[in-house]
Amino acid sequence: MPAPGRLINQVTIKGGAIRFDYDGRSKEDWTETPRTDLDLPG
Repeated sequence: MPAPGRLINQVTIKGGAIRFDYDGRSKEDWTETPRTDLDLPG
């Protein structure tokens, strides 16, 4: 298929499961930083 530029695979699905996700679009929404119990030295 001709294309004006380079094509980059974004998502690969095999057997109904996502096997590759270039941009992480299938991951949890991280618009807010999750809380942790880490006590890091400051």
